[in-house]
Amino acid sequence: MKFIYSLFRVHYVSAALLILAGLQTNAQTLTAHPNVSMTSNSHGYYEYVPLGYNPSGSQTYPVLIAFGGLSQNGDGSAAQLDYVFSNWGGPGWQIINGRFPSSVTVNGQLFRFIVILPQFSSNASPAGVDNVISYVIAHSKADPSRIYLTGNSSGGGYRWDYPGSSVQYGQRVAAIVSTCAASPVTTA
Repeated sequence: MKFIYSLFRVHYVSAALLILAGLQTNAQTLTAHPNVSMTSNSHGYYEYVPLGYNPSGSQTYPVLIAFGGLSQNGDGSAAQLDYVFSNWGGPGWQIINGRFPSSVTVNGQLFRFIVILPQFSSNASPAGVDNVISYVIAHSKADPSRIYLTGNSSGGGYRWDYPGSSVQYGQRVAAIVSTCAASPVTTA
């Protein structure tokens, strides 16, 4: 009986530690912001903040803004905002499926990201993307020198068109990555 009790105790403690470790590593926060205008055709977004994020603190974070394709479009309402998660494999999908990394280590330095998933009601112009970036910088602990854009399909096109439309816009982003960008490349 003592052996069974000890075995139970070991499994109980191990299970408790695994649960706590899971809570610790998954303590990032995903928050819906429906009916919030970031630009004339983006009226809602999801915000994913990293472990330890303090909106009153002094620490700033790199920001990944992920633009969805046409199937992720909606009116920004609570009823349609979840469309931003429908891109299989994209950052939103990875977040809700527990696959987005809580941090990334590069050359021994740990980075944690804010992720913004804006929802558009129609195609975004470069000025609209700029408004989203300005909104994020004004309303979060974003590091303005570390703004990263990604997107797929038409969202990849927005991401592609933004830095290509002016030098000023191009200088606002640290890097861009798109998947299947539905937009022609410009020489700008």
